[in-house]
Amino acid sequence: MNRTPLHIVYIGPFRFPAGDAAAARVLANARCLRDAGHLVRFISYGGSYRASDKTDNGYSYDDFPYTISNDIDRPAISVFKRLSGFLKMGANAWNMLRSGEAPDVVIAYNPNLYLSMRLLHLARKTSIRIVADISECYHPSEFPGGRWLPFAWINELQIRIVQKWLPNKILISSFLNAMYPNSHNLVLPPLVDMQERKWIAETGDDFKGLTCIYAGTPSRKDQMLFVLDAIRLSVAMGADIRLVLLGDEQEELKAYMQRDEMNACRERVIFLGVVSQEQVPAYYGRAHFSLLFRKQNRKNNAGFPTKFVESLASGTPVIGNLTSDISKYLNEGENGFVLEEATDESLAVLLHTVSRLSTEQLELMKDNARRTAGQFFDYRKYSVQMKQFIENLK
Repeated sequence: MNRTPLHIVYIGPFRFPAGDAAAARVLANARCLRDAGHLVRFISYGGSYRASDKTDNGYSYDDFPYTISNDIDRPAISVFKRLSGFLKMGANAWNMLRSGEAPDVVIAYNPNLYLSMRLLHLARKTSIRIVADISECYHPSEFPGGRWLPFAWINELQIRIVQKWLPNKILISSFLNAMYPNSHNLVLPPLVDMQERKWIAETGDDFKGLTCIYAGTPSRKDQMLFVLDAIRLSVAMGADIRLVLLGDEQEELKAYMQRDEMNACRERVIFLGVVSQEQVPAYYGRAHFSLLFRKQNRKNNAGFPTKFVESLASGTPVIGNLTSDISKYLNEGENGFVLEEATDESLAVLLHTVSRLSTEQLELMKDNARRTAGQFFDYRKYSVQMKQFIENLK
């Protein structure tokens, strides 16, 4: 691979340029590649074209050309059509890839079985190098029918067998690195551009107490109901505290707050709903701590929470438990606090304690959080590693 710059196509189920956390990941990785001297374009499964990105030759964001294949974000259909769509997800993107100028490298973000098999065949027939960017290890329960229907079986086949055949991998965690020891690997946590204006610290508001924040969809991977009880208990202990919740699918949490025992803290839990990816850092920056609790399982240890990186980059320390590689970055009392036992009582005690920290102590922790992000999560820190990785592709 002596040609420089290399022509690289990044393809997969993301909503480029700013529609989801996946888009943020591939954008940061592409900036690493650009720093290494290469040319990157995107084929995005979902999202929508933005008028501000229109150019004479199509659409481009941050000088990265992109096209949208509309392989995701489709309306609800029957189970049989969903299975067919699941099996062939990426077919439109694949056709776009094959009809355009042949790249030197294809990087597939979380490729499914369909795309993996086609890329493996392509690599055998041409000189194109294939890389898988893997940030997820889905659990059978996340698919329709759970472990009893083919959706989950196909996913396990991809994870356990086919993915091992892909010769080069960018992996989001050391857990995944251990899962695939025989390939050419680069471990990259979620990365950000610390020079972007959105990470500049925001000032607080009129609330004089401690503000905690949770941003995201409260799903099985993020435990949230016990947090509401912890707020109730900490207020009963005398903590001047509130919780701000961003995101969708909050109906269960809202219903929980209507219970009689939540009367005393109901006004201290604020539901703000969905905000854009670009706005999230501003809300983080106004909070003293973000909350992040996940169960110990394959999915959570294989992934790495983007929320953790976004919080630190915004200068907001994290209160959470240790999954994935978080223990490498979360230092007790410096840029956050570790909750060993995720129960309402233990969290309430911790929240009561941190609510009594001085303004100077809180500001020092916010400075430490931002310093951690600059040291470990700014994409520029990994440009040399990315250059070496690309130069040695199998």
